[in-house]
Amino acid sequence: MDIAAAGALILFFSILIALILVGLVVFGYAAYSFLVVLSNTAVGNDEVIWPGEPIQDWFFKVWYLGWLVAVWAVPASFVVSLVGLPRPFIAVGVAACLWLLFPVGLLSSLSAESQLVVLRPFIVLQLLKHLGASLRFYVSSGLLVGVCGTLVYAAVFGLNYRGLDQPLILIPLAAVACATGGLIYARLLGRTAFMTGQSSSDKSSVLEADTPAAEKPRQKKKLRARKPSRAFDPWAVPGEEPARKTKPTPSRAPLPEDPYGPAEGTYEVLAEEAFAPPGKPRPGQGALEQEEVEPYAVLVPTEPPSKLPSPVTPGSLKFEEELAAPRVLPPLPDMPLVTGVYSFPFYPQSMGPWGTLAVGLFGVIALSRLLVYLYPF
Repeated sequence: MDIAAAGALILFFSILIALILVGLVVFGYAAYSFLVVLSNTAVGNDEVIWPGEPIQDWFFKVWYLGWLVAVWAVPASFVVSLVGLPRPFIAVGVAACLWLLFPVGLLSSLSAESQLVVLRPFIVLQLLKHLGASLRFYVSSGLLVGVCGTLVYAAVFGLNYRGLDQPLILIPLAAVACATGGLIYARLLGRTAFMTGQSSSDKSSVLEADTPAAEKPRQKKKLRARKPSRAFDPWAVPGEEPARKTKPTPSRAPLPEDPYGPAEGTYEVLAEEAFAPPGKPRPGQGALEQEEVEPYAVLVPTEPPSKLPSPVTPGSLKFEEELAAPRVLPPLPDMPLVTGVYSFPFYPQSMGPWGTLAVGLFGVIALSRLLVYLYPF
């Protein structure tokens, strides 16, 4: 048994496992930061609000972006390999296809009802309608991808494939360039989506809603006579009751005569009681009923009524009013693909994510460089 070979194999797998674990966390955070910057910029926000999602939510985002990359990269690699080009040119061809098709697929997936949609004609038409902005985006993003890709290749492999001809300073330089370039690329794509969606018919962002289709004219329905409801409403105003039909009472036998005779007298008020003066008691009243009742005095206010204080709207009601109010899109800057784009990684609220990305990418590039140096492929 070759102990040296076994030790080298154990070291190789240890570095590879460390690279996979560190890369999964770093690329998960990079995907999370990329989507946060893109979604905030696409709705017109200059400052990005970082929601602070837990680490388990990052892994879904990295798989989501990886799936979108694979959708375009796998067919492109098959097509480029059929031409019979060398491997470096195949990699360049696949990178060119991703540079051209990945933004369309990502905007299509984010603006559709299902994230499985990777191509929408509406997105393509909007990009073609704003051809100048689309060309500026592709030129700027192409320069970013070229610079970052060259630095990463030089930091990992070097000019001499099997040696360390390049200085180690390229590792932190490539990490900082990739962290900066990733945030700028997300900012460029978000501004492009905001520009193409702001002039659409519904004045909304591309990521918010699609242009509504033309509605068909509605046909008028014939009104039918409603049947009277049998429900009883206790608060309704009573209407006129219809005259009831009385049935003729059957003839009965006459009642027998009262042996005491008919009643004499009347139940009406006596004349002396009805016309008694107000000061004198009526006959039959007691001493308690002769007390005079004092009338109630009405006070006339001499001072004007005080003004009621203006009602104070609670904070929850104000928040509901802000949500119910229609959203007004902010105006575009003079140079949308320049102003607030290349300086965005150095915003105060962006310095933390930018530094975290730079440190994480430094670890990934350093482990990759060590793996290639010890075990050149």
